[in-house]
Amino acid sequence: MSMVVFWSPVQGRSGSSTLALASALTLGFRYRIRQLLTHLGCRGNGPEQGLSLAGGTGTDNPDYHFSNHGWDAMQRMYLSRSLTKYNFCSYTLPMLEERLDVLMGIESADFRYQTDNPALVNTVMDTASQYYELVIVDLGSGMLLQEKELNVMKKADLVVVSLTQNTSDLDIFFSQEQWPEMLAEKEQLYTIPKYDITSRFTAANIRRRYDVKQPIYTVPYHTDVMDSWNRKDMKSWVQQNMNSSRVRSDWQEGMHDLTKMILENSGLQSILKQIERGA
Repeated sequence: MSMVVFWSPVQGRSGSSTLALASALTLGFRYRIRQLLTHLGCRGNGPEQGLSLAGGTGTDNPDYHFSNHGWDAMQRMYLSRSLTKYNFCSYTLPMLEERLDVLMGIESADFRYQTDNPALVNTVMDTASQYYELVIVDLGSGMLLQEKELNVMKKADLVVVSLTQNTSDLDIFFSQEQWPEMLAEKEQLYTIPKYDITSRFTAANIRRRYDVKQPIYTVPYHTDVMDSWNRKDMKSWVQQNMNSSRVRSDWQEGMHDLTKMILENSGLQSILKQIERGA
């Protein structure tokens, strides 16, 4: 199992949650890999904003009761000590059969305080790792992380850091003075999810300016992506875009390169080798 965390030092402007969802969908459509996508916020936030989970778009099963899924259900199972790798997926919503499940955020105010319990979050993450090959967690944005978020980052095999082309944001981040505890110890993958290809502040120029040794992966801003996010229809858009016979767009190229590096840097190289062998 591997765990990948998506996080941005920039509060609310980088597109980190959009990138987390796009990455999970792209990986799910491209590779035969069992994934879980989740976040630690309230229901309807994070990657859920780009999905129409209520009303059956996320699942065709009309018998799903949403209060029995997500972190609300996980908390009940945790408190009763009955959560196992065998029943974990029963409390998620299947987005791509056998490839991508979504663990929705907390909904009930009665349980909301429990998500601040690091032991709960640790148990859920540890149990998920026993069932899924890849766990993707959207940690949101901002330099100040709560204890539960720091614990998840500590468990991560890879932190995908979403940056902008704003030099004020970059000055703060690359100074490392306000980095969350333990970020420096983690394998990091730098990306710019809303990349402006016409800007003078290119990825190459940013690397030179801040003496960044590793690559910065770019995913150009795409109006259709944001429209599908606002329609809560990213699943359909990504699928149609990937099945298109047209030449790959800059966005597709960016996502292809990024998701490949996510697998390589999170310890899932064997999956890439299977694809290359045609397995």
